[in-house]
Amino acid sequence: MKSLFKLAAICSYLTATISAAPSGLISIAIQNEFSGKSATVVLPADGRLRRLNDLFANTALNNNGQFFGTSARLVHPVADTTCTIRTNLRNFILNSSKPAVELDGNQNVALLKPVVLNGFQIQCQM
Repeated sequence: MKSLFKLAAICSYLTATISAAPSGLISIAIQNEFSGKSATVVLPADGRLRRLNDLFANTALNNNGQFFGTSARLVHPVADTTCTIRTNLRNFILNSSKPAVELDGNQNVALLKPVVLNGFQIQCQM
């Protein structure tokens, strides 16, 4: 009976530990409203800076080495996770309270053309 109790306690502990552990992976989607193309990639929330060119190289957003987009969003926002898209001019912050951004930085004015994403970087951390 004691071994059965120990087994139940161990299973209960492992279930609680596994379900509480975050996966550490974040899904980011970029949309190009002009071409109708979009792509989603999964990356670890490990604080490393990554180039969008590398992440989206094998997606529909790759147009002969040029990358264009109009908006970015977290596909499944996770509490306490922040992703920062960095450009030469500004940073865009994505998190559970603000899961989407317009990549020209102006939410109030429609884009006249897509933004060139070459050189943009992203960093996600928990």
